[in-house]
Amino acid sequence: MKIALFLPQMTGGGAERVMLDLAKGFTDRGHIVELILLRTDGEWMEHIPDGCEVFDLNARRVRFAIRPLVFRMIRTRPDVLLAALPRSVSAALATKVLLGGRLRVVIQIVGVLSEELAHYRSYRNWGLKVNRAMMPLADRIVTVSDGVTDDMKQYHLPRWVHHRVKRIYN
Repeated sequence: MKIALFLPQMTGGGAERVMLDLAKGFTDRGHIVELILLRTDGEWMEHIPDGCEVFDLNARRVRFAIRPLVFRMIRTRPDVLLAALPRSVSAALATKVLLGGRLRVVIQIVGVLSEELAHYRSYRNWGLKVNRAMMPLADRIVTVSDGVTDDMKQYHLPRWVHHRVKRIYN
């Protein structure tokens, strides 16, 4: 399989570490893995596993990354695009829309969206609401705990999408 992993950058966070673990696991199993980043910077860059190609979208913001991401998906034709973190999730799902649904997208949700929406205001809250509206477009939604799974099913996803949610611990 050709697997594309998409993150904003490789700054030190849990999602970045999980993506590196996935990249290593996929390459160890013989899959072709490409790590796509808005910018190739951050302390985790030195931990990218052997055999994992890195592609720099060279974009300052997610909205500037969607077009190059679309072209990258057309050029490389991965079997699946896996996105984690809200900014990359929204870009991955927008890319799927622009490709007419011809891209399999798996998204990872690591936080309880209801709590995040309750605590943030203005722009970030708007971005979370956009993500929530686009989540049914994902082919699979991976959550990191039963609590996150329950929150997604109860408050954020229509019932017809519930079968796409799968809890996989980090």
